[in-house]
Amino acid sequence: MRVLMPRWRGSYEDENRFVNEMSTRWGGAPDLILYARLYWMYSSLEFDEINIFTDGAADWKLMKKGFSSMVARYPHSDLVLNGFAKFACIAADKEQFAQLRPALDKRLSASAWSDKVSLTSCDVKFESKAPVH
Repeated sequence: MRVLMPRWRGSYEDENRFVNEMSTRWGGAPDLILYARLYWMYSSLEFDEINIFTDGAADWKLMKKGFSSMVARYPHSDLVLNGFAKFACIAADKEQFAQLRPALDKRLSASAWSDKVSLTSCDVKFESKAPVH
């Protein structure tokens, strides 16, 4: 994945092609868990300096299904739960983030977050802005 990154003369299209090929490698429907994990890895390689959905070519609907499957498969994984919340934030999916957020108070996994995308920054991003009187 690293050699396909734009900083190494690759492109977002190269990354997307690789993720799609790998997640459908064994034919049929894409392995959405693998799709989500590969884009999670790619975002980490970019140090969360890009938005993989708006700058890159990741598909939040597919990642969301992959993360939902991961949470179902690994219900006790704090890392997966926090990763799901982080990408809901990056994708600007306020409803999904709000659904996951209460569990993070007791299940925080600092290793899922970064300086660029922190739980605090996501909380601020989705704060409801009440009108000032």
